Amino acid sequence: MVESELWVGVAAVPLISGIVQMLRSAGLPARFSGLVAIVVGMILATGSMLSDAELTLIQRPAIIEALGQGLMAGLGASGFYDVTKAATNRVAFGDGRGDDG
Repeated sequence: MVESELWVGVAAVPLISGIVQMLRSAGLPARFSGLVAIVVGMILATGSMLSDAELTLIQRPAIIEALGQGLMAGLGASGFYDVTKAATNRVAFGDGRGDDG
């Protein structure tokens, strides 16, 4: 289960952000990006848990744990997107301090 937790913690955030960005370029309204990121995170984490070869019997606590990890990854991806967008805007349009700041 450690590999699954590591996957959700490290690789899922940019992956979820990329999936949401693809959906946005396909027409997803920006106001739904956060919700979609959370749902995608939960789906990916639950799918990762279900694909574990050692898991022979689906247990409710394992699914709840996977959904919680997906929720955290989705929220992380939403924040990652917002920070990246703010940094991109700051670089593209300046930081608002004028030419000498």
